[in-house]
Parts: sequence; structure tokens; C-alpha cells
Amino acid sequence: MEGRPIYLVVTQHFPAPGNWRGAFVLDFVRAVMRTRRFEVRVMVPGRGEDFTVEGVKVWRFRRRALRSAVLPFLFRRWNRAAFFGCLKRMGVEPERVAVCHAHGVFMGDYALALKARSPGALAVLHHHDLASFGIHLGVLRHVRWHQRRLYGQLLALHGGMDAHVFVSARAARAFLEMPLPGGVLTADYRRSLACVAGLPAPQVRRALVLFNGVDGRLFAPNARRRGGAGFVMGCVGNFVEGKDQAVLLRALAGIRAQLPEGWRLRLVGSGPERGACERLVRELELEQQVSFEAERAHGAMAAFYAELDLFVLPASFEAFGCVFAEAAACGVPVIGCIGQGLEEWTGAGYPGLVRPGDAAALGARILDFVRAPWAPPEPPAIDAEVPRFLERLLGAEKRKGAGA
Repeated sequence: MEGRPIYLVVTQHFPAPGNWRGAFVLDFVRAVMRTRRFEVRVMVPGRGEDFTVEGVKVWRFRRRALRSAVLPFLFRRWNRAAFFGCLKRMGVEPERVAVCHAHGVFMGDYALALKARSPGALAVLHHHDLASFGIHLGVLRHVRWHQRRLYGQLLALHGGMDAHVFVSARAARAFLEMPLPGGVLTADYRRSLACVAGLPAPQVRRALVLFNGVDGRLFAPNARRRGGAGFVMGCVGNFVEGKDQAVLLRALAGIRAQLPEGWRLRLVGSGPERGACERLVRELELEQQVSFEAERAHGAMAAFYAELDLFVLPASFEAFGCVFAEAAACGVPVIGCIGQGLEEWTGAGYPGLVRPGDAAALGARILDFVRAPWAPPEPPAIDAEVPRFLERLLGAEKRKGAGA
């Protein structure tokens, strides 16, 4: 084991005791481990002790930062020292690291710091959403002086990475077209973009697409519910602008008389827009049909999907949407929006695609399914996606070295 090169994952998104957000990074880490090409190590910034989650050891290191992403590089020197101090505690020499793979834009600075000490290491930054450039964060995200200063720092960071990894081509375009990305944008993000209008576009060395594949060990159709009373729909997502659960609620209110008797919608998630959705449920008089449920452990989600007849998330600002792939892997048909990451692996001809923000069209598509159900799409498998990604990432480096 000690002879293998190290694949170092530095992430601000990772499950921890009592918190399952970032499960997609856990799935990625385990998939890299299963290739047996690397010794994989995981580091997260934060307070508290190191911990283990589902067999993966996670090392914590302290990170100084002002609240709410204000001047995020202010403590760069101190934070880099803490990062290398944690590496030393882990017994990892920088020269043994083949890849430093950062999840979360500010984690990219640690990958660059490691590369500066060990030039043979690859610095990689993984992008999971449509606003991943790094300016749409914190209380000063609409303050011009702060955003223009930050944008310049981020241009340097992004330009220094050996590779950028995107969960969809849609996510890659949203990044590479900065500061004027196309497609549907949230109103709040447009305000952030207005602060950096006229600044240069990012220049990157390599851009790779890696779908958030599904772990078939966790999500499979063998537990699929057969029969049962009523017609059950599910929706999983943070209650934030762009997820558009309110569009789904209005769609269901418009077709309630045409849905099977005893139909239900189960909404899972938390976030600032949940209260507004709860009020909308009361306003539309859907209290008997709609339930709000707490987030649950990643490994428990398969049981939730197994109880559904249809999964619906009409998100209009969605880079990929792991929940679509998980539901489909469990044998559940899905409905999402045109122009989002979902369409890239279902194909444009998949029947469960509707226009973003169109409650009437969404309601009509749900009724189409009730009358003539279609099969779930075939989701990308993580154990196929990750080895192909590693070959693209590392194979190019081998060819470059041979050419030199």
C-alpha cells in the first residue's frame, strides 16, 4: 500500500457525523479507491477531531476565514501552513502525492500550494454547480469592490490548475463563459455577475467532464416497491432559488382532480425557501397530499426512492442532479428540465423533460406519465465513469511527458 502514489482529496463538501451533505464526494473517493491505483487520503477544513465515515478516514485541518466568504484569501499563508502541518501529521510527503483533487473553489488554493512544493503533482479543481467560479458566495456577493478584487484572485487560481473537472458540459460552459454565462440564471446570481461585468474570461489548461455516477452497491432496483396504494411522487433537493419546488406545487394544484385518488408528494430537504413552500402548500390547500421530510443518510436514500412511482425535480439551475441518477438507478422514472445536466445523460428524446419554470407544462407531463408510464433512463455508473476519467487525466500527462 505504501508503494502506491497518493491521490489526495481536499474538500469542503464531505459527509460527517450528523451531516450527509457532500455524499457525491464520498462516492467519488470510494470509486477511486476501488481502482486500486492509489492510496487515497481525504482532508477537510474545520474544527474538531478526525473521523471515519463508511470506512473512509477523514483528516481535519484548521482554516482561518472571515465569516461568509469575506476576503477569502486573507489568511492564505496561515491556512497553507495548517494544510502542510496536517499532511505531516498524516505522514504524507508532498513528493508522494500524484494528484491533489480539490472540491470547492477555495480548496483549490491548497492544490496549488502542494504543486508549488512538488511540481510533479497534478492540481485539479472539481466543479459541482453552475455558479462554481467562486464569486457567488457570502454576504458581499453583490458588493462591486469586493467581487472585482475576488474575481482577479480567482482568475489566477483557476489559471494555475492543471485541470478543471465539471459534472456536466452545461457546468463547463457556465464556467468558461464567465463573466457572462448563458442559460437560465437565478436572480441572485445575476446580481453577483453584474459586479464583474467587463472583466476577462478564465483561461484554463484543461476542462474535463465527469458525471456524478451512481454507486450500484447503494442504489439498485431490487428493492423497488411493487403495487401499493395511491400514486406517490418524490422530490429531493435543497429549498433554494433555482430548485423550483414551488413550480411543482403549482403544477400539482392545477391537475389535482385528474391525478389518481390518494396521490401524494413527498418533499425531502431543507433551506431558506422551505418556509415559503410550506405556506404555498397551505394556500393551495394541498396539506393532505404534500409532506415535508428531513434529510436522511446517503445509504438510506435507496429505501426512499423504492417507495416512489415517479421522481420530479423541476430545477432550472442544475449542473447535474445526483438525485435524478439515484432515483433512476432504483428503477424510478424521473422528470426534470430541458437544458440542465440531466438532459446530457438521458438524451434530448427522453420523455421526462419539460421547459424550466412552466407549471402547466410540468403538470401535463406528470399526467402523461400517469396515463402511459415510461421506463427510467439508464444513469451513469460511477465505477465506469471514474476509471475513464483517470485515464483521461493521467493519460494526457503521460503522453505530454513522453513527447517532452
